[in-house]
Amino acid sequence: MAEARGYALGAVGRPAEALAALDEALAEAPRREVSLETAGQVAAELGEWDAAAGYWTRLVDVNPWRPPYRTRLAAVLVKRRDWWRGLEECRAALRLDPASVPVRRLLITCLLAGGNKEQARAEFDRLMALNPPDREGLKEWFDRAAR
Repeated sequence: MAEARGYALGAVGRPAEALAALDEALAEAPRREVSLETAGQVAAELGEWDAAAGYWTRLVDVNPWRPPYRTRLAAVLVKRRDWWRGLEECRAALRLDPASVPVRRLLITCLLAGGNKEQARAEFDRLMALNPPDREGLKEWFDRAAR
């Protein structure tokens, strides 16, 4: 019941109330994937990065084999500027989905933030070898970020 209320509140644009309802649902079923995923999305939408990281971490603990869960956790960790954990999560996500362009971008961001320009350049070269869409935009992004 609380989970459904959380979805309904989210659908009508009341994210803070939706998150409270989802927390209620998670109190009853703390490992329910769909509730954790939705709570992580809502917390991120609210800009509550610490809460979002908590939900995504719990979700990865429940199901470590779903690349989107790890990708979302990595993205939230980057928002929190938790470069080390973000780097580790990106690497775990890439073990599951080595061709993920978004995860490679996050990985490069973490490497650059940590001052490791050589590794970031090597990762960028791997990214470009995947022949991603918008190659020129990615090159411009990397050139700006690597300065």
